[in-house]
Amino acid sequence: MKPYKIPRGGTPKYLTADDLAEKIDQYFSRSPRYPTIQDLCLFLGFSSRQSFYDYEKKSSDFSYVVNYARLQLVHTLSQSALSGDANPRISQLILGHNHQVIEKSQLDHTSKGKKMEGAKLII
Repeated sequence: MKPYKIPRGGTPKYLTADDLAEKIDQYFSRSPRYPTIQDLCLFLGFSSRQSFYDYEKKSSDFSYVVNYARLQLVHTLSQSALSGDANPRISQLILGHNHQVIEKSQLDHTSKGKKMEGAKLII
């Protein structure tokens, strides 16, 4: 394990959104089996996901790149699971934990579109 220097708020890693987009494209060109936000952030040289997310606030161009990367992570992981290249259960866990993509079921407590009333108790 290589030693890490504690950053002291120096020059940003990526000066333009194009620089960040190019590096993100390099990550996806490696065809990771289980692409995760953590893996992407490490590849980009960040020490936390928040550092990556902070770029979203820099400008609309950075915001577009960060959101596109998130969408690409979900898409790639979903496609890997659907094609059988990745374990569907592991993919489901990653999607739920990192991207809030969850399976949800709802019960419709209505009667022909109308809300059901509780029973009235008369004493």
